[in-house]
Amino acid sequence: MSYYATGNPSEPNYTALGGADDWGITDDSQWNCDATGANAVQDLPVPDNTQPGLAKSPFAASCTQAAAVNHNIVGKPNLFNAITAAGLTWRTYSESMNPGQDFRTDSVADAAVTAKDNVYAPGTLGGNTAAVGDATLTLPLPAGLYKTKHHPGMAYQNVRSAPEWKHSNRTMGGGQWDAALKSSTDYAIPAGYDYDQLGTDLASGKVGNLNFLMPDQCDDMHGISVKGTGGVGTASDCASVANNVSATAVSPIITRGDNYVDYTVKRIQASALWQNPHKRVAIVLMFDEGSATSGFNSCCGWNVSNSTVANPVRQNADGTWTVDASINNYTKGNRGHGESIFGILTNQADAPKGVSDSDAYSHFSFVRTLQDMFQLADPAVDGSYMNRSKYTEAFIAQNIMNLPEYAGRRTRTSTACGRSTMPS
Repeated sequence: MSYYATGNPSEPNYTALGGADDWGITDDSQWNCDATGANAVQDLPVPDNTQPGLAKSPFAASCTQAAAVNHNIVGKPNLFNAITAAGLTWRTYSESMNPGQDFRTDSVADAAVTAKDNVYAPGTLGGNTAAVGDATLTLPLPAGLYKTKHHPGMAYQNVRSAPEWKHSNRTMGGGQWDAALKSSTDYAIPAGYDYDQLGTDLASGKVGNLNFLMPDQCDDMHGISVKGTGGVGTASDCASVANNVSATAVSPIITRGDNYVDYTVKRIQASALWQNPHKRVAIVLMFDEGSATSGFNSCCGWNVSNSTVANPVRQNADGTWTVDASINNYTKGNRGHGESIFGILTNQADAPKGVSDSDAYSHFSFVRTLQDMFQLADPAVDGSYMNRSKYTEAFIAQNIMNLPEYAGRRTRTSTACGRSTMPS
């Protein structure tokens, strides 16, 4: 099958994974950017540096989008609230957190927490003729290993202010600085702090019904520059360029990301939960943005032809649909960003394999599938699905008079392609 990203860069894709819409977001700005009026931040308390664990993490908006686009989504349906309302549980597991930090803030640097550079032997990267990395290089914990832009629930005010927010956000181990974080001096480490709640929850079987796992920016192939002391100066595998790597070799950050995925998948597959065939468990491997080389593009008719008039629709009490024009600069989002990698592993031995599907899918399709899996919507009623996950061909055809982005197509068949659900 073909699987498409819904935007570029990272943040709009994660927001779409959390609720099947990016709400016009086209950058990685912090979640409280341009949050005013009806969309004002309602978190109590808002993160500030008087709270435990935040002494060196002053919280201020860092906004890069030229036109004002609200990043704090208020009152819109999302998977997290829907899962909770159904009596189910969700978790997010994030790697390389500062001990005790607020999940609503990016992680900060800690010079006292260090790790050695990773070294790759000749041939490890599929073409490197010399070793890559420097065992004498010491790397301090950099800022921004954990980024709020990579959290699929972060933009939704109703998720951040939900009673289960703190309980449901958790840590994930396997990071380069994990061992040294336990001796951090920049934070008052909470008593009994668990640096790898994913491992703990896998051992106890207490993971959520829906779990999002987010590696840090070195392990997710995103990349940042980490400068150290005592060697060549820069981490071998946390940026796209490394010393001693030929043009034909695999980039070290890709190998590092592959290794982390392998490590994480094997940990899940070793758990009693996975090995119990009576428990239906699946692992979905995916990227955020896609592989477009220029501009924005999509597969399935959302925000068609780079529309300048698109708006979501909302259902009225009498069942009719009208345009919801309350989202500032909504037309900037939902443009797509080409095909993206998507794969599924399951613990069910009799699950179908080698299925070929000619339809095109997206993050919106994935959210719709999750709604079907957890019975959060009615498959017979497209309007029961949240946000853009309701936009099947049938829904567009039935509501085309209310969809401003289809204003020039109301006399002919919709061009939306493919079903909105993926095979289950």
